Amino acid sequence: MADKSMMITDELIEKFRKGMIIKDRKYLSKNYPNCFLGKEAVDWLVFNAGCKNRKDALKLGNDLMDKGVFKHVVGEHKLKDKDLFYDFIINTDSSSPKNLFTRIGGKPAVCAVVDDFVDRLAGNKVLNANPQIKAAFGRVPVPGLKYSIMEIVCQATGGPQTYTGLNMRESHAHLKITESEWTAFAEEFGNTLAKFKVPETERNELFAIVGSLKDDVVTGDTLYARLGGVTAIAAVVDDFLERIVKNPVLNENPALKHANEHASMPSFKYLVTELVCMATGGPQKYNGKTMKTAHKNMNISEKDWVAFAGDFKATLDKFGVPTKEQNELFAIVGSLKGDIVQPPGPKTLYDRLGGFYAIATVVDDFIDKILTDYTLNSNPVLKEVNAKASPPLLKYSVTELVCQVTGGSQRYTGASMKDSHKNMKITDKEWHTFVALFKGTLDKFKVPVQEQTELVGIVATLKNDIVTA
Repeated sequence: MADKSMMITDELIEKFRKGMIIKDRKYLSKNYPNCFLGKEAVDWLVFNAGCKNRKDALKLGNDLMDKGVFKHVVGEHKLKDKDLFYDFIINTDSSSPKNLFTRIGGKPAVCAVVDDFVDRLAGNKVLNANPQIKAAFGRVPVPGLKYSIMEIVCQATGGPQTYTGLNMRESHAHLKITESEWTAFAEEFGNTLAKFKVPETERNELFAIVGSLKDDVVTGDTLYARLGGVTAIAAVVDDFLERIVKNPVLNENPALKHANEHASMPSFKYLVTELVCMATGGPQKYNGKTMKTAHKNMNISEKDWVAFAGDFKATLDKFGVPTKEQNELFAIVGSLKGDIVQPPGPKTLYDRLGGFYAIATVVDDFIDKILTDYTLNSNPVLKEVNAKASPPLLKYSVTELVCQVTGGSQRYTGASMKDSHKNMKITDKEWHTFVALFKGTLDKFKVPVQEQTELVGIVATLKNDIVTA
């Protein structure tokens, strides 16, 4: 049960409405206008509604949903403490003082305000000094623009309308709007509200709604915008990747050469474009592997890094990227160096043996030897076990074990040595035969002395679990 501090009141509902960050969201290429995140709602309820913990906040939030305050954007979920999208349920009761849409005069007033506001924007000298904005006003039909903005304002203030246009970030990314242009925009909005004598309370609420869109509208000061957006970045990436896959220095590295020869270039170019766009402030989200994961087995050296940077500089120069933007790009790229250039440490025994291909070959020969050895089969228990054994399974399990103990990424999934040998009554004599057979296999495959010594040392650690007689 919720305590008294968690009871739902009109005051709580109003504060909750004002406390949510309402903005356009996007998931899997689909736009969800004017919504908030479930986990943000839980955050707010924890800190502002007297909830003791997130569990209580979640319960209170679902009580608010049950009262019709808000809903999941597609009606699939109750409130969850996750990045799910929710929007407020529109109050169409024209007598409700809680509805901003109603308090400012409903659709007639919104239409009048927007009509005046857009006309002001179209004539604003500061905004028209931006060539992209000026071109947009010349290209976009003003009646259509007014209609779209009316939809936004009606929905955002609680009206029954639903915004059907692009999300704010997508529709403004190419305009490269700066802080000074945002200020001019806000001033014109204030002038319109003053003209229509919108009361201070409602004016402040409208400015709060508009202010929540700023991060998606002001994109002109980002490196992404200064570079020319996704169009320019994709062209740069295309040229750059063509250079690095052909670079003779980089192709001296066998791992890089293999990666270059087997890469799907269209996919590679797409992912790198996505990464650069996101890192420079664009609306895209990188969906690939982390730099560390993507490069962990490539043994990239300082020499490789210098060659990579040289190709990057050549591409930026080819496209005439200004020095300031080049420096910012190199700073971003430089921040990734620690995850890309990974100085080779001492090789593991697994690597020195040749990995699982070589280990499996050695194990195959060794298992054939011990299954047929006369001395080992003189032990009746061992003879019976060998007769019933599945050689493929035994070879697989031993290969798995040897890979793990020598430093490979494989993980042994069989029984422990103690459990698997506890009833075999293996003697010291049989143990020495086992080791001699192992040594014979290592000699057959010309395993170097250093690696043989390490392998025999590992095997010796198992003796107490194997020799039980």
